[in-house]
Amino acid sequence: NPSSGKFNLSFEVLNTDNVDLKLFDLSGRLIENLKFKNTSSIFSKELDFENYNSGMYLLRISNGGKEIIKKIIIK
Repeated sequence: NPSSGKFNLSFEVLNTDNVDLKLFDLSGRLIENLKFKNTSSIFSKELDFENYNSGMYLLRISNGGKEIIKKIIIK
């Protein structure tokens, strides 16, 4: 981070049924909403946000009733 728009995301999941990823701009507008079902116990994906304008975004990761927000920078 920063990146041209490609990010590798990997973490251990609490619940393998659903992993939700939401990308927001800094004004709080939802830019992307990704849902993954029936994941393995280790979630690992390459995310491609190359089509978005450069700047800072917030990625909200939801799984098993827990949420975390990570800042990402696209250059």
